[in-house]
Amino acid sequence: MTGHESGRPIEPRMTEKEPVALAMNRRKLLKSLSEGHLKNIAFADFTNLVEGFGFSLLRTRGSHHIYGHPGISELVNLQDVRGQVKPYQARQFLKLVERYNISLELDNE
Repeated sequence: MTGHESGRPIEPRMTEKEPVALAMNRRKLLKSLSEGHLKNIAFADFTNLVEGFGFSLLRTRGSHHIYGHPGISELVNLQDVRGQVKPYQARQFLKLVERYNISLELDNE
């Protein structure tokens, strides 16, 4: 798809504020989770939060997404069920973060 007469494709523009907004969304979700709001969490938002703590997707099998973190032997198993993460898996992740004292990374640092 071309957007101008030059025939070059239109590319989405990245602004400097996007990484900051992403980090703010992670903090906002973390705050909500820490207040006990563990239901109706969008899977994409939660995986973004997990990745914000330094975890990376190792493999996927069916609805199971397995995340690992360098220096931590435990894995995080998340299931995408109709676009949401299971509340008990969110709770397990929060306990893991607390147990290993993992900090939320900021994209703009």
